[in-house]
Amino acid sequence: RSPPASPAAAPGPGAPAPGYGAAPAAHPGHGPGSGAAPPARQGAGPARKSRLPLVLAVAGGVLGLIVLVAVIALVAGGGDSDVAGKIVGEPIPVGKEPYDIDVGEGFVWTANLSTDTISKIDPEKATAEQIKVGGVPTELAVDSGAVWVWNYSDAITRVDASSGKKGDPIDVGPNIDSIAVGGGYVWLSHSKDGTVTRVNMKTQKLEGAPVKVGRKPISMAYGDRGLYVVNTGDKTIVKLDGTTGKSFGAPLELNEELGGIAVDDGVIYVGTTDDVTPIDEQSFTIGEPIPFKGGSIFAVGDGSMWIGYPLANEVRRFSAENRKEQGGPIKGVSKGANDIVVGEGGLWVANTKDNSVTKVEPGDV
Repeated sequence: RSPPASPAAAPGPGAPAPGYGAAPAAHPGHGPGSGAAPPARQGAGPARKSRLPLVLAVAGGVLGLIVLVAVIALVAGGGDSDVAGKIVGEPIPVGKEPYDIDVGEGFVWTANLSTDTISKIDPEKATAEQIKVGGVPTELAVDSGAVWVWNYSDAITRVDASSGKKGDPIDVGPNIDSIAVGGGYVWLSHSKDGTVTRVNMKTQKLEGAPVKVGRKPISMAYGDRGLYVVNTGDKTIVKLDGTTGKSFGAPLELNEELGGIAVDDGVIYVGTTDDVTPIDEQSFTIGEPIPFKGGSIFAVGDGSMWIGYPLANEVRRFSAENRKEQGGPIKGVSKGANDIVVGEGGLWVANTKDNSVTKVEPGDV
């Protein structure tokens, strides 16, 4: 089985999405930069993901893809005098090139692109355990007591979140481009075929036939009883029913290049050219695009949006409700960062340059 191949570099900064990064080689991912995807078990594998380029990119480097790890650079409107947050302790060493980061089951997890490991971080002890999974760990997602790792171009691997024991690779077919979890399934997009497949978490087998969703489905996020898929080729968003796996309603057309996607508190956030567009999850009503400039990675959670600005080497915090900046910039935490995620008591920043994860503790704003 071959690991994912190296992802192509995606132009532009990263975009918001709930905790994901750029995609493997033929597929754009969450963050800025280039990456390679996992190899196939028999040869070359998936290419790396490049994590959220802020320009909200699209595959093939046409636009810098943003895999909305979370969402949204916002207009900076006068900040509060309170502290947005503070860096806690020293950076936590993890595996080489932590490319994707997620939280769940009481831990923080990274997929380490340049080794065959994922890292399991204890938030209380600020220590990391390295778990060998094989292949090229490109993306991961946590659900139902397990970490689901995309580490081969044609397969994923389940790792028990408690024991760290890994299972055998689960064949899902060639050309994986992204991974998401929700509703008892692991969802996988295949941009070359324009399809999405799903693996039943209990049986660990593919369920149903591939579902046609549109041209070049790249980024995905699970929301209210369904999966939202961004089709970069035809500029649409499609919802798949979380139970049947079938398309639900008509595709939503947007007249802009699309990138990453995230869902939080009833709102879908999708990266579009030079901004992020909010969409009401129930009615599919498109809101006013939110402009951003200079940000490259984003995360949303607990009522706040966090944006990393690599050139300024800082992270800023905004209110998810009114888009105003909360407190001042947190310095020294964004340069070299490839992904960020909110959860387990803080904001966690994965740095691919020094192979570490830094915790930012939110302040009272």
